Amino acid sequence: MKKITLFALMLVGVVAGYAQSAIVGTYNGNINLTHLTGQEASLEAQTVTISETEEGKINVTFPSFAIMTGTELGEFTVEDVAVSAEADGSYALAKEVFAITPPPAANGMTSSYPNCTFSGTIYADGAAEMIVEVKQNPAMALTTAYFFAEAGSDELPYLGEHKGNLKLTHVDGSEVEAGEKTATVSEVDGKVNVLFPSFTLVMGMETGDITVEDVIVADNGDGSYNLTKEAFNITAGIMSFPNSTFTGTVSSDGEFEMTVAVQQQPGMALTTATLTNGNSDEEPGGDPTVFEWGTATWNTEDGIVYDGVAEFNAAGLALTYPNPTGFNLTFLHIIAVEFDIFVDGNETPVKSVSTAQGSNIVTVEHPFVEGHTYKLVSTRSLLAQANLATYTTDTLSVNTDSYSISFTIKGPELQKTIDVEAYMSLAITDQEYNKTVSKVDVADICAPLGINDISEAVMHPLSPNDSYCDHMETFDWWRDADGEFTLYNGGWNPIFGHNAYPAVYCIKTNAAADSVTYHFYDYWTEYVPEEDEAEGGTIARAPETSYNSIIWDWTNEDGSVTQYKRNYRVDEGKDYQSRVMYVANGKSVIVRATLHFVSIDEYNNIMGIEDATTGSVEAVAYYSVAGVRQATLQPGINIVRYADGTARKVYVK
Repeated sequence: MKKITLFALMLVGVVAGYAQSAIVGTYNGNINLTHLTGQEASLEAQTVTISETEEGKINVTFPSFAIMTGTELGEFTVEDVAVSAEADGSYALAKEVFAITPPPAANGMTSSYPNCTFSGTIYADGAAEMIVEVKQNPAMALTTAYFFAEAGSDELPYLGEHKGNLKLTHVDGSEVEAGEKTATVSEVDGKVNVLFPSFTLVMGMETGDITVEDVIVADNGDGSYNLTKEAFNITAGIMSFPNSTFTGTVSSDGEFEMTVAVQQQPGMALTTATLTNGNSDEEPGGDPTVFEWGTATWNTEDGIVYDGVAEFNAAGLALTYPNPTGFNLTFLHIIAVEFDIFVDGNETPVKSVSTAQGSNIVTVEHPFVEGHTYKLVSTRSLLAQANLATYTTDTLSVNTDSYSISFTIKGPELQKTIDVEAYMSLAITDQEYNKTVSKVDVADICAPLGINDISEAVMHPLSPNDSYCDHMETFDWWRDADGEFTLYNGGWNPIFGHNAYPAVYCIKTNAAADSVTYHFYDYWTEYVPEEDEAEGGTIARAPETSYNSIIWDWTNEDGSVTQYKRNYRVDEGKDYQSRVMYVANGKSVIVRATLHFVSIDEYNNIMGIEDATTGSVEAVAYYSVAGVRQATLQPGINIVRYADGTARKVYVK
């Protein structure tokens, strides 16, 4: 049975012109089908909705049913239905001829039934009966659908029409009173849909009436119901807003509030439309012009264990601040939260910052990976507002309340760790030649993983705490002086923090995984003693980074000498590490590569390179490491051919 408002009951039977208002609503009952062949069928728990247009016309929306031919009609609406008030307090409904056009069949064929008829009666006690005859020609009904709703049946308060005042709040902070509007909540095939009235967005585009399908209804146990739809699409003009949301509350006493937030990106509503018949002028507790943090909550339980990173990513991790005063957060507002992230019980945290724009829900942004246990502790939160005049942000509020949560993401089981090592020094003057290599037995990787070929494994570069770094380029990872990830051209990395410029070396593992190659990289500038105040030249670099430097004498073709300053970020006598993980069949193998950065002389001894000042056999030809003949020895590594037919690498300081 429909929900009849007190206002409607007062008007029933007074004036025929008000009949529409008396019958508008949602009716729940059963449908009996009678086919031309004499066969019958019954459909239980069906909903028919009677609505009123802005022009004062009555429409009746029927649920889908299958006719004699097996064709499913789909939900259809009988428009401009005639309504007349009877002496006994009932209302007669009629539509002499209307068309039903079902959706196309699976084979693409279409059909139409242009001579359908509709009749019905809404009784004074609230009962209803309606008849639809599905006809292709006027004289023969293929299927007759009889709908009946009993009087006195319990009606869910959220179903039916809800008339109230519509208020628009735009992203720029402006507000618009859009007048009296109506939203209709209906139930079709057990699913709840909401028809929300059209409104104008901040850009001036009209949404048209909005249908929110498959709305979730929750019984609060106090006679009220919450209605939600997390994400649905709204189209306005040529624009699409796929992350729009719907929320609502309907009480048994008739009070309601429904809100549509039009969003392209989650958490940033361009326009928020709120329809309510309650006291819309009542302000929430506190001063709405002041942002109050309240007690924040996590979206998941402490100590939860995820089966893998896919399950974790699907759930997400967010910290929500309640905003108890109802402060209007626009796209100009940013909430930033600083976190300490402890991995696998490590006492030294990884620093991280996550932000939310125009929202009080802060989604934690960090590359969490499988195989680790994490503990997050918030250390500080702040609310900032963009200052469009100065292109800066103004801090509005700071909160030091701390919130923590722990969770585990299961990962592959570590089978073994393989250690390899190599040497490098400033003796390497060219990235493309004379690279040091560590050999790896590919069988040592495949066997523990239970695979026959290394191509069956997925390879991940690892951070110093052995967490995955999927975003890095395959087979090419640059390391800084501490062996941590960096960028080839320096700059800020949002995951690993600051990176020194320049990078020092990179690690390349070939596709066969049988060798690890180290490339040395540094930065050269022409040496000008009087301009050497700034360590490392004028190149921009991150703070708290140290540089070493040496001066090289370069002999030019004309015999002149040019001095160059070489800046680098490794320390002689130190070891630097890089890690790679291979994963297959839920198992993993880590290859841990160690780089020994040694002196030039030690490197030459290790590699068997002679100093230019040694040797007694006459040199007859000089070549670069690329094989280009040169007139004389040049600084760095040279290939020298001697009179006795031998050839050696020769290093010139």
